[in-house]
Amino acid sequence: MTVVEVIYVVAATLWILVVVAAACVGGRYLLKLRARRRRINGLIDNMRLSLERAIGPYRAVAGGFAALLQRLVDGLGPDARTVLSSSRGRR
Repeated sequence: MTVVEVIYVVAATLWILVVVAAACVGGRYLLKLRARRRRINGLIDNMRLSLERAIGPYRAVAGGFAALLQRLVDGLGPDARTVLSSSRGRR
């Protein structure tokens, strides 16, 4: 082997080592990023679940009140059959 070939082999070997090291560092960074994202998503999910548990009874009361209010509003308006029969008599 000549000196130039030895330099090429050493340079290629070093280049391969640099690429493999960069892939390892990048992979480790991505794993840490994914773990952090999972941890943050877990915290957000725990907060959401605790809020849903705290709001649940109030939501049930509000739903019952909304149904009652809807019945009252429906009871105040004219009945659909009355409107139809009164419009037929005017012709």
